[in-house]
Amino acid sequence: MLNVKETKTTDPTFLDPLTGLYNKEGFSEVGKGIVATACWENSPVTLFYIDVDDFDGFNRRFGSHPADQLLLQIAGCLKGKSRNTDLCARLNADEFVLLLPQTGPESALQILHRMRDALDAALHNSRWSATASIGAVTYLVCPSSIETMLETVGTMVRNLKTAGAGQTGHHVVTEPK
Repeated sequence: MLNVKETKTTDPTFLDPLTGLYNKEGFSEVGKGIVATACWENSPVTLFYIDVDDFDGFNRRFGSHPADQLLLQIAGCLKGKSRNTDLCARLNADEFVLLLPQTGPESALQILHRMRDALDAALHNSRWSATASIGAVTYLVCPSSIETMLETVGTMVRNLKTAGAGQTGHHVVTEPK
């Protein structure tokens, strides 16, 4: 299995300059390999999507430096809670993903709860109160693409956020799309 932390690229076009995590392009490139391996091994793969609630409002209220510090806290939490084989990335200003190979539904739920607790602690112990919504989708079948995975979990998180801030959800895909 690929050790993502040991094979991390130094190509700046694949890295987020603020957090040091992979950016969207880097995530797509490395994620394709992880998904291909999961399909070849016929093993489950889970994608987490973390979206800071009302990040634009936070940025307006506190300014760009505190907003950057908040993003760094989230990135640090994801790095600290991930395995060497997991892929962490910052997709957009306030959206992060975590791709977990060989992670089925039961493990994904446990990780979801631990991630929720860790993010809540990190965000509430900061000088600024913030929340994040987290969605996770576990594929028990080979996903058609990394882009489809992102679209599925992104839509899930947007739907979760309509119920309010700090939401979590998990979905299992058992049939090919």
